[in-house]
Amino acid sequence: MKHTIFLSLLVVLLSPLTTKASEIEVIYTWSTFMPLSIEGLPEVEAVCKAHNFKCTFVYDPYQSIDTLDPELLPYAQSQDLSDELIEKGILNHFPGIAVLEDGQILGNIHLGYLEPETLEWVILRRLQ
Repeated sequence: MKHTIFLSLLVVLLSPLTTKASEIEVIYTWSTFMPLSIEGLPEVEAVCKAHNFKCTFVYDPYQSIDTLDPELLPYAQSQDLSDELIEKGILNHFPGIAVLEDGQILGNIHLGYLEPETLEWVILRRLQ
């Protein structure tokens, strides 16, 4: 009986130490038809790197990747977007920004280019 109580107490005390941290992901959709969305690529990447967020770039699915400038290829990941992201309008305008925590969309989708400081604020605001 004493061992069971001790082990139960030990599990309760150690559980905060073994809890996995949430994964934060920023999804950024972009298009060569919207030049500011191209300008935002390294800016989003820098914000994600600074905060250790996963960064997923999604190239306009209505355009061919074959004609893309080779310098932009690293940002042209082939990624299926969830029905929920599409329903929320992430492809209605470029760039589109979504913040997810453990796969769940936080707040609204942001459409349109943001200056770097505002971009960081918008992303971090979704986490509050």
